[in-house]
Amino acid sequence: MIDGRILDGMLQVSGQYGALDLTVQSGGTLGGNGTVGDVSLSGGTLAPGASIGTLTIDGNLTLNAASVFEVEVDDQGNGDQVIVNGTVTLGAATLDVVESGTFAGSNPFNYIIIDNDAADAVNGRFGTITNQFAFLTQSVNYAGGDGNDVALTLKPNNQPSPTDSCEVDARTLICSGLLPDGVDTGDFGSRTAFNELIVRDVTGPINAANADGVAIDFVNQYVPVTILIDSPGTLITSQGARFPRPPFVLDSAQAIGVRAVSYGNVTIASNADIEIDANTVDFSQVVLVAGMTAQLLHNEGDVRDVAIENSGSITVRNSEGGGNSAKVVAGIIVGLSPTTNAGGDQTRGIGIGNASILNSGTIVMERGPGIRVDNLFGGTLDIVNSGTITMIGNQDDLFSDGIRVDGSDAAQLLTVTNDGLIHLTQGGASSMRGISVAKDIGTPDSNRATVINNGTIEQIVGEFDFATGISLRQNLSAPAGNGITADVDGATFSVINNGTINVAAYGITVESNANRVIENFGDIIVRSRGNFAVGAEFNFSAPAGRDPDPYNPVGNITRFPERTGCKHHCNYERAAHL
Repeated sequence: MIDGRILDGMLQVSGQYGALDLTVQSGGTLGGNGTVGDVSLSGGTLAPGASIGTLTIDGNLTLNAASVFEVEVDDQGNGDQVIVNGTVTLGAATLDVVESGTFAGSNPFNYIIIDNDAADAVNGRFGTITNQFAFLTQSVNYAGGDGNDVALTLKPNNQPSPTDSCEVDARTLICSGLLPDGVDTGDFGSRTAFNELIVRDVTGPINAANADGVAIDFVNQYVPVTILIDSPGTLITSQGARFPRPPFVLDSAQAIGVRAVSYGNVTIASNADIEIDANTVDFSQVVLVAGMTAQLLHNEGDVRDVAIENSGSITVRNSEGGGNSAKVVAGIIVGLSPTTNAGGDQTRGIGIGNASILNSGTIVMERGPGIRVDNLFGGTLDIVNSGTITMIGNQDDLFSDGIRVDGSDAAQLLTVTNDGLIHLTQGGASSMRGISVAKDIGTPDSNRATVINNGTIEQIVGEFDFATGISLRQNLSAPAGNGITADVDGATFSVINNGTINVAAYGITVESNANRVIENFGDIIVRSRGNFAVGAEFNFSAPAGRDPDPYNPVGNITRFPERTGCKHHCNYERAAHL
């Protein structure tokens, strides 16, 4: 037998692994439709299926009081199930019932949630049973089915059943109650009729999407767009679609939780739980997969403000995406590809005044960056993570970044701040970076790029060929015709570490012909299997006569194995201080 532990994130089992015994601890989740050996939960979650499905355990199932057994059921009699070919011990665990559908009528709804083999009785009981719908009363029979199965019954009671409820208040669309099919402002008249969409007090999961593959969608090309989702604990999911409604023709398969599209200002704020399964998308097409996205339509000369906030959770499952380089996947995406001129040259990106992105919740990504910003031009861009971003790399990933900023100019004044946790986890990705900024320089005298780490950036599982805490670099290979200049006098690229960076290969890299500053007041721990164990690195030669790169070595840099602390264009004295 082989023993394994799930300490964090989700393991979806899709094959036959009957010789694999698993222990699921707090923060870990076991799901899928495959087969495993003994399963023991100690504070973790057992969620069979991928949506509704069946997990087979060729051994014993053991839960404890700190664990959760999560089952999804619908009003057609379908439900998650665990088949156990061994003993079943419930240990006062929590049974969490997730309903999908309207559950109309007065007849009870019945499900076998644990199919126990042979004739051995179930040991113990659930300590707590929860369900999302107040109009359904749940009960459990521990001798159900053929006499030793665990059966769940949901019976409608006298509580009123919630109904879809969307009302129009001037230019605001307000939706609440039961919204299983999501919300599309285009279903309530002209898309240009609204400035604001409010989704609040939702009484069940949103588990469907419109023809664009978007669960909550607000497209208005001509006016500012605001989406406010105030419904903690509400589950929002999306299934990919390739049949967009006219006139907004999209060339790609998509799976998106929340989308705002406009030429004007865009605001999105959500405290819900967004889960996107990118494995449902047709990867033969160019695809866009995101928990939340602000798609800013480009019009030369336009300037708009953008504010995005996630205080809930965003999870993107993308384990089967393969190496399709055309796909765009992220927890939060802001921006889009820049336009091209008649000669085919890239032009400037999307003009912004003030843009801000805040994650105070959690983002978990199987592929792609947690936060991605593309092609914003001018103005001020502030990105802050005060929550947790977890990156789960895969063998065919080129890069998996906690926060990634790319584009024709990014912004004149760009600041990325990590006050929380960025986890780089699982093995195999060719490169993982906690924070990655690639920025061109348009107007040097007022151009600043600053990355500040007050929290923790750490690689917690696995080994990578490259793993970098913070990468800040000037894009020196931008296409012609975009106004990029080699004269960078006055521009400054800075990294300040007040927290902890614990990775393989590189702690901090700054690559630019601009003024470069690294200040380390915290701790940098670097370890590597190969020849890379660098605490801080400057790269690219500065023009003749440029003052030396400022470097502050007040903090601690530890390297395993022991190697140079500062690499490339760093004098001996600076390296000696590290």
